[in-house]
Amino acid sequence: MSTVDTMRPAAAMGTAALLAAVNPKNLLLTVTAGSVLGSSGLGTGGVVVCGAVFVAVASASIALPTIAYLVSPGRAEPVLASLRSWLVANNTAIMCVLLIVLGTKLLGDGIGAL
Repeated sequence: MSTVDTMRPAAAMGTAALLAAVNPKNLLLTVTAGSVLGSSGLGTGGVVVCGAVFVAVASASIALPTIAYLVSPGRAEPVLASLRSWLVANNTAIMCVLLIVLGTKLLGDGIGAL
């Protein structure tokens, strides 16, 4: 992870795309969204709009800090550094809680469909 801080932009984008694609949280959320949209009975336009909203909301955690840094790097940098430290220190707990919540919801939906 220490090499991420010194990567060039192209390498950082490639690494981010790879990590996003194989992240269990991202896979679970994307598969769930796809299955819900696929079974929703919406027309093509509705599915496209809902898919676009899903992508916008899912991208917000990356887009908002990036925009904040581009608009005001001096003010955003200490906040982002503090947030990064907290996320690195608590990553395992965050992932565990998130996957338990999502798994419980999917299990409940599955039982409810019986």
